[in-house]
Amino acid sequence: SSSNDLTSEANKRRIYDALIAAVPADRMVQLRYPFDLMDVFYPAPVESEQAYNLPQTPQARTGFHNDCFLASDTDSGTYWPIERRDEAYNYLTSMTQ
Repeated sequence: SSSNDLTSEANKRRIYDALIAAVPADRMVQLRYPFDLMDVFYPAPVESEQAYNLPQTPQARTGFHNDCFLASDTDSGTYWPIERRDEAYNYLTSMTQ
């Protein structure tokens, strides 16, 4: 939750766009929630041709970081709602090949 409404899809997009623009083009960023990657930013995982060729697109420069690995069934909300956990696992598997 956010007292400043930073969790809305529009605001998540604005923050992400500012972050990816602020870091040098040879740097990557990571997001904690796989559903943000899937629902807000990139419905399809990055293709290898896009991921490994220059110049890299913002999608190719965006990864996933689970800072609550094994903390609970949902990794402290990383994979919430739990009903979509397998969908997130499949997306991340495709994204990291």
